[in-house]
Amino acid sequence: GELESIRPLLDRARREGWESVVTGFSPSLELTLRRMGGDAGGQGGRLRHAGLSPGEGQWAAALAGVRPHAFVTAKYEAWPDLWASLGERKIPLLIVGAKPRGSLRTVRRALTALGGAIPPLDLVAFEDQDTAALREIFPAARVESGVDPRWDRASERARRPSARVDELATRFAGLPKPWGILGSAWPADVRRFERGWAHGRGKGTLWVVPHRVDDAGVREVEDELRMLGLMPFRSNDGTGKLVPPKDGKACVVVNEMGFLSELYRLGDWAYVGGGFGAGVHSTIEPAVHGLSIAAGPARAQLFTEVRILSARGQLTLVKDGVQLASWLRSVTEGAPKRFEVGALLGGTDRIWARLAGVVRP
Repeated sequence: GELESIRPLLDRARREGWESVVTGFSPSLELTLRRMGGDAGGQGGRLRHAGLSPGEGQWAAALAGVRPHAFVTAKYEAWPDLWASLGERKIPLLIVGAKPRGSLRTVRRALTALGGAIPPLDLVAFEDQDTAALREIFPAARVESGVDPRWDRASERARRPSARVDELATRFAGLPKPWGILGSAWPADVRRFERGWAHGRGKGTLWVVPHRVDDAGVREVEDELRMLGLMPFRSNDGTGKLVPPKDGKACVVVNEMGFLSELYRLGDWAYVGGGFGAGVHSTIEPAVHGLSIAAGPARAQLFTEVRILSARGQLTLVKDGVQLASWLRSVTEGAPKRFEVGALLGGTDRIWARLAGVVRP
C-alpha cells in the first residue's frame, strides 16, 4: 500500500527526467521491485535502482552513495537510523499520507534523546484530524492536507482500454441489468447474499471475481452461488463459446486475473470482498468508476479511503446479510446512481509540486 501511494510520483519523476531509487522493507515486494527495475529504461528519467531497502545501521553508507536531493516515504514508515542519517545530511524527508502513529513519535523521541537531528520534514496528510496531530508532534515541520495519489493511479488504470473486458461485455450482453460486480470475493462474502439474492429475490446479474482464482478457490465460490439458486458460468470456460440462459438465474464467475479494476466499469454497483474475513480489499478501484459500494466491516476503518467514501455516501459497510439485503434493494431499484469522483483526483500533481519545491526551492 505504501508503494502504491508513491508510485505515481515515481512515474512523474521519470517523465520529468529525474533520477530515482525505490526500495521497500517487505520481502513480499521483492518481485514487484525487480519488475520495476526491469521496466525502468527507455523513457525520460532513469530509475537507478529498485530493490530491498538497506537495514538499520546501513543508511549512512547508502545515502552517501546515492546522495539524494530528497527522500520520500509513506504513512508511518519511520526508522531511527534512517532519520538520523537524513538529518545529518540535511536531506528533506517528504511523507505522503503521513499518519500520527507510534512509529513517528518513537523516532522523534529517540533522536531527541540521542541528540540526533530530525531531517527537514514535509508532511502530507489525507485527513484533517491527522494534520492537526502531526503539527503537534512536529511543530517545526511543514504539514498540509492532500489527496492520496493512489486515486490518480486507479483512475488512470480504470480508463485504459481492456480488450478482455470488452469481449466479456459482448459475450454476456444478454444478461439482465443492473449488473453488480463482486470484487475479490470470498465464499463468506457470497454467503451474505442469501437474504438479498436467493430464490429469485435479486434483480439483475452478479459478476463474481473470486479472491482466489485457482480451481479450488473458484469451486468454493461457485458452490455458494448454487446455494443461492444461481447458475454460475465461468468467464474462461476453455471454449469461449458458452452462452448462458437469459432467465435471470445466470451469474458470471470471472476465473481470470489482471483486469478487475477495468471490469468495474461494466458494473452498476459493486461489493468489495474480504470484509467478513481477514479484511476488506481495495475500495478505491470501484470508487473511481463512480459506483455505489458495499463491503463487510473487518478492518475497514483502518483505511483512510473507507472513511472518505463512507462520509460522502458512496460506501456502505454492512455487518450482516440483513443489512446487505437492504442495501441491495436500494441500489437495484430505479436508475443506478453514479458519484462524481473529481474531488478525489489530482493528488499526484499537488504532491509533486511540493516535492519539486523541496528539491528546487
